[in-house]
Amino acid sequence: MKNSWRQGVHVLRFIACILLFTDCTKKDVYDPMSGKGSATDLFDFATTTNTTLKVDYGIKGYKAMFEIYTEDPVTVTEDNIVKKEGVEAIFKAYTDNDCQFSGIINLPTASSKVYIYSEAFGLPRCLEAEVTSSGINFNLKEYASRQLTQKSLSRADNSYTFNEPFDKNNPYNIRSIGSWDKTGKPNYLEYDAIIPDGLINRIQKTLPSGNVDNSSYAISTEVSNIKVLENAKISLIFVREWASWKNSLGYYYYPTGKTFTKEEFEALPKYIALPNCSILGCLGGDETNSPLQPGNQIKMKYYGAEYNSEASENFPAGITIGWFLLPAGFEAGTADKAPKINPKGHGNWGKVVFSNQEFNENEISSCVSLYDEKSSKVVVGFEDGGNKNYNDLLFYIEATPDEAIFDPSKPPTKPEEYDPTTTIKKGTLAFEDLWPRRGDYDMNDVVIRYNSTITKNKNNQVTKIEDVFTPLNIGGTFPAAFGYQLGIPATQVKNISIQGGSSTAKVTNNMELDQEKATIMLFDDIHNVTLGRNITVTTEFYGTETEETILFPPYNPFICVGTFIPGYPRKEVHLPKHEPTSLVNKLYFGSYDDYTYIDKSGKYVNCYMTEIAYPFAINLPTIDYKISIEGRSIDKSYPKFKSWADSKGDQDKDWYLYPEENN
Repeated sequence: MKNSWRQGVHVLRFIACILLFTDCTKKDVYDPMSGKGSATDLFDFATTTNTTLKVDYGIKGYKAMFEIYTEDPVTVTEDNIVKKEGVEAIFKAYTDNDCQFSGIINLPTASSKVYIYSEAFGLPRCLEAEVTSSGINFNLKEYASRQLTQKSLSRADNSYTFNEPFDKNNPYNIRSIGSWDKTGKPNYLEYDAIIPDGLINRIQKTLPSGNVDNSSYAISTEVSNIKVLENAKISLIFVREWASWKNSLGYYYYPTGKTFTKEEFEALPKYIALPNCSILGCLGGDETNSPLQPGNQIKMKYYGAEYNSEASENFPAGITIGWFLLPAGFEAGTADKAPKINPKGHGNWGKVVFSNQEFNENEISSCVSLYDEKSSKVVVGFEDGGNKNYNDLLFYIEATPDEAIFDPSKPPTKPEEYDPTTTIKKGTLAFEDLWPRRGDYDMNDVVIRYNSTITKNKNNQVTKIEDVFTPLNIGGTFPAAFGYQLGIPATQVKNISIQGGSSTAKVTNNMELDQEKATIMLFDDIHNVTLGRNITVTTEFYGTETEETILFPPYNPFICVGTFIPGYPRKEVHLPKHEPTSLVNKLYFGSYDDYTYIDKSGKYVNCYMTEIAYPFAINLPTIDYKISIEGRSIDKSYPKFKSWADSKGDQDKDWYLYPEENN
């Protein structure tokens, strides 16, 4: 019996050795088809998404900067549109030279609309755009047309003029050169001009907005007006308005050198060029009464030396052209009411102002004239109030030939400059350290806040990113390193500097060695870092990559669970649908509750996905994440999480904004 018992023990030991050897063999020889297979309906628990953005302002020859917000960034007052404090753009970019943009942005999945904001001259300050399943597609002309249709104000068959006699009701002898519709859009507009490259940018650099005194450019009547030196055809091209009134713009002409008495000047015929100088999304323009956009142009008319000839497009040499502005000169029409021109301006808001400043009240200069050497254009700006920025109304003059209006005494425009754009993205990362096994899903084992400042050039290519990572919480017992991976190789990164990091990873230029893509490790174990202390990473690029190729912050973040040994395979936990790095230990994939598998080509599928209604890691677009109590699952701390997860993201998309009060 004793020998039989001993023989039985030896048999059992032999079987155990075989099983152990077999298990080790399975793990040592990696099967690329291991895992659970391809589940197609797994939820990725994403709270942000990459979506297509297309913006078309429809202005040829204009490169302009715009910003995207997920909440309304402005407050509209009676006489201004003011940007709110504390509201940050999620994206900034420049259009191309035709005022168009097409690209990818990253925004919260909870966003059903965005606000497109711009301070560029001539563009609407802030308009809404819907987020649809196909992305964001904003076309200004289509937007304006929809607004007009919704307001039931048709522009068809509208023809209005102003030809009142010169008397007390028309004390400045105002006349029209053609007809316009109920909104004040001239029926005599030519095809839109192609604005010379950089011109509007140079104008904005020369006559900046805000409480800036640009009166140094308001020199004299002789400089403000235009002298025609040889026979020429002259066009007026609209650029910008920024006024709470619907102003009217016009011109007059007289023999160069002629002087006037007050009475003679008032009797001089004056011609309305643009009845309503309003743009959609600016102060004076609303959905139904915003007839203009930059690039709209008219051919100026000459009515002979005695002002009674047939209109001609040819201005003779020896003529001087001046300008006038009717503040609140236009009253828009409605379906039942014709539009109206007030030839006196608006007595309560402002009197008529002239480029011949000697005939303005108190001889105040209200007009500046600049020469843009690069394009050979003369730029004219009006001031309709009292802040002296002279950009309430802007247009430029084009003559054929150019030299017909050349005047070296006019101040030059400043060179164009396209300032870098900076965008800030903030959020919170939360990891479970028991992957690939299910855990308590309190999402507090490793919690890190990030604050990323992205700097781009005028071509929307990234030049620098400053990332600030702040460890906030340790809820797990395992050692956990933290790092992140960019979407580009290390060779495409110019330089990386790290302040406050403590990783022992093997690196060159602060990027981990033996990695296919640029990988930055910040610490080896969260238990050995000071919670609340920032780790700052400054990454410089060559200015050839976009945010999309680099990856939007927080990039591809991950923790390494267990003792971190530099250069050795490790157990990485990434966000769902984010691939591991080249140094990952692949043996964990497809085990327990993880659904990651690798296909025959070696491609990762269903990375860090699971059928469980909780993620192993999550990125939240908020820095106000209230960390769950230890052992309390996230759906208990955030009651709306469950409906969001059960609906696979269709319901309660902003669940992270509503923590349970006693969390």
